[in-house]
Amino acid sequence: MSRARVNPDNLNPIDPMTMPELLKRLFLPTLLLTLLLVNSCSEDPSGPGGDPPPSDSVTTVIPQIDTVFLHDNTAFTQGLLFQNGRLFESTGLNGASSLREVDPESGAILRRVDLPDLYFGEGLAYHNGRLYQLTWRNGVAFVYDPDNFAVLDTLSYSGEGWGLTSDGVSLIMSNGTADITFRDEAFAAERTIRVRVDGMSVSRLNELEYANGRIYANVWLTDTILEIDPEDGAVQRVIDASSLTAIEAPTASGAVLNGIAFYPERNTFWLTGKLWSRMFEVRLDGG
Repeated sequence: MSRARVNPDNLNPIDPMTMPELLKRLFLPTLLLTLLLVNSCSEDPSGPGGDPPPSDSVTTVIPQIDTVFLHDNTAFTQGLLFQNGRLFESTGLNGASSLREVDPESGAILRRVDLPDLYFGEGLAYHNGRLYQLTWRNGVAFVYDPDNFAVLDTLSYSGEGWGLTSDGVSLIMSNGTADITFRDEAFAAERTIRVRVDGMSVSRLNELEYANGRIYANVWLTDTILEIDPEDGAVQRVIDASSLTAIEAPTASGAVLNGIAFYPERNTFWLTGKLWSRMFEVRLDGG
């Protein structure tokens, strides 16, 4: 892969739309989403709030930027992953949800399948040769062939779907609370961990990634990513990605940090956000 830095100002959105169509498709649904999720978060049984409490025992890490790449700024990113050098992305919003294969260097969409309008796409995982895509409140997970995006199966689950990843043995799922559930290929729950910092639970766990024996989780509406022990849910490190948000300087409603893809060939992470024009290849070596 070429490592040349790109100019984010050159990003051309896929599927150009007129301004009224763009407002209708992106900003109005996002405003509704925000109102609905604020309400759902208030009902979170794991405890109020999602910001990790201050801790003297947990290290805070600042991502070190290697390279900046283009990202489609009409993509409401919900899931992001690398598999054998190929970059896959799940996007959300009713009427705009999709599964994509993306060229990492240019941000161009190589392949795309759109979900029916009634589905709100969420987290994405590669597991045992298949791609699994969650939906938010539909209780449906779609299973795809990664080579042609043919739907191989649909699976059901209760509750909301937020983030999804795989450790190679189990699928690992978040639902917007402080709980992370491990599931088998049929989506039956195997076990659940509660994510805690010094014994205090942290809710609003969103997009997930599994790398180097740890789970990484975006905390929705924050610039924070948590590094989590998959055995007991204890937070090992807090990644403060506010510097990336400052560079992106998003202005669209709902354009928050969300999207974690581990790139094993370089031991780096690719981070982006909903409606962001950039993807950041970063290192998390500090600590």
